[in-house]
Amino acid sequence: MEHLIHKERNINLDILRIVAISAIILIHASGGFLIYNAFNNGAHWWIVSVIYSSTFKWATGVFVMLSGAFLLREDKSKDIWKFLKNRIIRIVIPFITWALIYKIIENPQDILNFKAYMLKNFVFDIYTGNVEYHLWFIYMLSILYILTPVFSAIVHHPNKKLPYYFVAVWFFIFFIPDYIDKFMGLQIGAQYYLEITKYSGFYILGYMLKNHIVKRKWLLFFGFIILSLVNAYGTYYLSNENGYNDYFFFSRLNATNILNSIFIFIFFNSLNLRLKENSKVKKTISTLSIISYGIFLNHVMVLNFFRSGKYGFIICSHSFLGNDVLPYFGILILFLFTFILSTIIAFLLYKIPFTNKLFV
Repeated sequence: MEHLIHKERNINLDILRIVAISAIILIHASGGFLIYNAFNNGAHWWIVSVIYSSTFKWATGVFVMLSGAFLLREDKSKDIWKFLKNRIIRIVIPFITWALIYKIIENPQDILNFKAYMLKNFVFDIYTGNVEYHLWFIYMLSILYILTPVFSAIVHHPNKKLPYYFVAVWFFIFFIPDYIDKFMGLQIGAQYYLEITKYSGFYILGYMLKNHIVKRKWLLFFGFIILSLVNAYGTYYLSNENGYNDYFFFSRLNATNILNSIFIFIFFNSLNLRLKENSKVKKTISTLSIISYGIFLNHVMVLNFFRSGKYGFIICSHSFLGNDVLPYFGILILFLFTFILSTIIAFLLYKIPFTNKLFV
């Protein structure tokens, strides 16, 4: 989600960024069926959501890895304040703008009493995290940005084994205790205090893997398919065994999803695509990558627009303009319309000098 000029961009990671934002939209487009379960008439719809979520849960981890790949390239501990000012402002201002837009959409009357709302509600909502569900990501990313000088000191430390040690500790802290808790009922006492470090491993992994290229990419794809099937079957099995929807395998920090994030990152980083410097295709890919943050911020608004039925039509997971559709296809249709409109909105806001800093 970094705003880099076209000539400095990595086309493989730009493509990955576009694929990752698409995966996020697909998860949110399909998530409505997760309210059903395996034990009622909505079971087949529930299974569709399980398949989509099982396949695309890697997206958040990949986004964090992409940030680490770019932001940890140089030692940020040398000019901390300049780095923090540039990065925090870049993500926080659009975040606040869109958080306000979502609040106004939720309660349109608040715009008539804007000053009072800002003073009494909005600041409190921002502080407590009472914002649209997908915006949690910005809180997490802000913490990683604040800690970037620390992570930078780790990856640029003379002892080259230090980043590997950090990632190994991170993986086992969140992998082993989760499985022990799930299948043995024993919860680690320090779990609460480890929350702040949850996504830090992805951040450092992005830097560590940014130059990692493999020739047998099909092995990564094969591993990704196997782990996605493990997610889907594991969710179905645990839900049937326990008698309730059990989404243990949907955790972004489940071992299967951590590995899938790594597989996807290395796979796209190994594509070694070569496009002409000024080709339209490369410029289009670069632009889509640049505005991906704007797409992320507005896509829930667009999803709600299509699904609400307030504007004389409905496009949702099971209906297209009044016609019933199979959820497998309905989710893809909803995703396509949402991605296109979200991209148009982000692109237009990006092209306007004043609004690009506020919205994108």
